[in-house]
Amino acid sequence: MKKVNAIYQDYLNGIQDIPTHLKLTKGYELAFSGVGRHFNTEITIDAIDYLKIQTVNRDFLEFLNEKEKNMLTRDAHISKKIVRQHYKVFKDELKEFAGLNRTFDAYLTQRLASHPHIPPGEPFDQLVAYNGAVGSLKARCHDMRNLTRMEQQAQSIAIKKFNNCLTHLEEFEATGELHRSVKSLYDRLKGVLHDAKGMWRAKNS
Repeated sequence: MKKVNAIYQDYLNGIQDIPTHLKLTKGYELAFSGVGRHFNTEITIDAIDYLKIQTVNRDFLEFLNEKEKNMLTRDAHISKKIVRQHYKVFKDELKEFAGLNRTFDAYLTQRLASHPHIPPGEPFDQLVAYNGAVGSLKARCHDMRNLTRMEQQAQSIAIKKFNNCLTHLEEFEATGELHRSVKSLYDRLKGVLHDAKGMWRAKNS
């Protein structure tokens, strides 16, 4: 891990005009050693699992199972269990914070509207300066500036999983098999995004 951090800092030192979000990482150690396709697989698996518990429609469940199977085959993963065991970036409270679950479900609209520069519906691909705020994640998650860099990463992953859910639902809708219960789920998540966009505009106008 020391070697990875040394390579990363050398990379930053070699850039003349460092992007703002990378400047925030200068001098800090990376907390995990790998990202990429494994990381994206875990995000997709979580999004699919979230959707599976929201509906009992057989066509939609078969659609999700097929997407999951194709992804695991394409990315050469032995099994879903392996992905679950080895590609989770965070532990403890941040593990839940980086996911879609009941613990933070009531705060989803606020979280989607939390980035000062990136509107809801877009990936949170920029870090912001931490303002030193303290308190529970539930009390701070409405504003990315209230979160540490590690917490910001976890929030960004949760947002990516939400966006991933909408993508799956959009793809399923395109098949023409959108059952009433699945449409209700799709409308609910689109409603959350719509509310978040309104909240973001109000905060940043």
